[in-house]
Amino acid sequence: MALLAAGARAPHFALDGSTGKARLSDLLKQHDFLILAFFPLAFGPVWTTELNLFREVKEEFARLGTEVVGISVDSRYTQEAFAKANRLTLPGLAASWRQRVR
Repeated sequence: MALLAAGARAPHFALDGSTGKARLSDLLKQHDFLILAFFPLAFGPVWTTELNLFREVKEEFARLGTEVVGISVDSRYTQEAFAKANRLTLPGLAASWRQRVR
């Protein structure tokens, strides 16, 4: 798969997440815009800080019809633990190397 340029439309995907299965098309039906925040692993200090910042400005994004979705290679269960430990309400998706993106 080719790399996407900043601002490009994301290809369709369906991934397991902290709130169940998520499809790009379903997320876009609920929100005007999505920010896909890719991070390598949960519980890393830099990513914890970044995702906590997204949590702090979530209401401002919501006012603009925008949702932030965190995507990492962590399992769905790790995503759930990370979200709980950091009081994150944004959806976390698991893009495992073993999982084929559909």
